[in-house]
Amino acid sequence: MDDKLYEELCRIYLADQFGVPVESITSKRIENPRRPGDPKVLHQIDHHWETGPAAALYVNIANAKWRTTDKADQGEVQAVHSVKEMVRAHKALLITSTEFTSGARGLAVQHGIGLHIVRATFDHARIPLGDRVAMRAAIMSLAAKPYTFEVVHRGLELVERPEPIAPASLPGAAYTTRQVTSYTTREGPGTGATNRSLGGASPPGGGGYITRDGGGGFTRGGGFERR
Repeated sequence: MDDKLYEELCRIYLADQFGVPVESITSKRIENPRRPGDPKVLHQIDHHWETGPAAALYVNIANAKWRTTDKADQGEVQAVHSVKEMVRAHKALLITSTEFTSGARGLAVQHGIGLHIVRATFDHARIPLGDRVAMRAAIMSLAAKPYTFEVVHRGLELVERPEPIAPASLPGAAYTTRQVTSYTTREGPGTGATNRSLGGASPPGGGGYITRDGGGGFTRGGGFERR
C-alpha cells in the first residue's frame, strides 16, 4: 500500500463515520489567509468536507499518514493543528495505520485534534495504483467493510456541565410592629410613631432598636433611652 491508496481508504472510512457521500470528501490545496505583501502559502489537505445544515456548515479536515511500523508523532499533530487554524476549519483529524506516540496524544488533547487508527482488511496488492477513483472502487469491491478502526481521541468532547446550584434560600427576617405613643428626642417629646423592630421580637421592657448615633433607641416603659 502507498500513501494515495491509504488516503482513499480513509476517504471511505470518513464517509461512513460522518454519513456523507464519499465524493463530497475532497483533496485540495488551500491558500493560507495572508496580508498584502505576504508570500503565498498553500496547504495540502488530504480530506476536506462540510457537515451540518445549510444555515450552519462546519468545515472538517483530516490528514492520513500511512505507516508500517513508525508511530505518528507530536510534530504531525502540531502540523494538523496549525493547518486547521490557518484555514479556519472547525474540526481536524489525524489518521494513521499504526499508533500514536504519547506526545502526539497529549498535544491532541490540548488542541482538540481527533486521533484515529484505520487499518486495511483487504489484500492491497490486488489493487492497481494510479487513478484515485479506480482505487476507491476497487477497495469497495474487495470487502464490504474494508477497514478496522479505533478512535484514540475524539477531540472537542463536550464536558457535561453540572446543573447550576440555586443560591441557598434564606428565611426572611422576622419583625414585629408596635405603636410607640411616648418618646423623647433632642427636639422634644414626640407625638407618636410606628417603630418597626427588625430581626425579631422587641427586647424586654419595650420594642424598638438600639443605636449609638442618637438616631434611635429602644423604649422602656413608654420612654426613650439613648446609647
